[in-house]
Amino acid sequence: MDTESTDPSSGSSDEDQQVIMGQDMGDLEISAFRKGTECLSAGDVGKAFACFLLTLKLNPGRQDAVLASSSALLQWCGKLLRIGRAGDAVQCCKNAIAILPSSPQVWHTYGRLLSQMDMKTEALAAFYRAVKPQQLTAAMPCARWAADMLLNDLVERWHFPMVNDIARNATYAAAISEAVHEVGYDAQVLDIGCGTGLLSMFALRAGLRHIHAVDVTGHTCCSK
Repeated sequence: MDTESTDPSSGSSDEDQQVIMGQDMGDLEISAFRKGTECLSAGDVGKAFACFLLTLKLNPGRQDAVLASSSALLQWCGKLLRIGRAGDAVQCCKNAIAILPSSPQVWHTYGRLLSQMDMKTEALAAFYRAVKPQQLTAAMPCARWAADMLLNDLVERWHFPMVNDIARNATYAAAISEAVHEVGYDAQVLDIGCGTGLLSMFALRAGLRHIHAVDVTGHTCCSK
């Protein structure tokens, strides 16, 4: 496949798009999916991705196209990355997200791509979107595992001895609990430099209802 002759953000050539778009709207979805399947079987993943994306623009709820587009996207991004077109790969993922914003497969692929580009914080956010609470986490165990491994790599090592210091943490927990009982459960608390959020969790456990935890590193704040 001549990757330079295709639209970098979709994988299809102008000629392919004109052939598909020249058909009646009633047949367009069926034709686009069929051509995408043919291209995927032939290893032309860029054109396959473009055809599946068109299918989903016409019918976002078509599950076979969702799965097929995810497979094609993963392969196409890999090819683009290998030939030094990382920016085009990112744009492909963004195009897919625009059509399938709740797809865990698409977010997982985007996370993998960002991780390979050494954009670890952004990759972690994408992996969390793949396993967000409203999704069935069990359906994407690979994204959950990837997020955990990436978070383990991102969190500074000096957090670990503090989190595992039982005596220190018990003292903090007792002091926070006493303070919460004194000021009342509706007090506003701002935990600046929350790190892992351990002290905020102690406050929550003590019954405090309004806690604002802030840290300069987003990956510690988004870990739950």
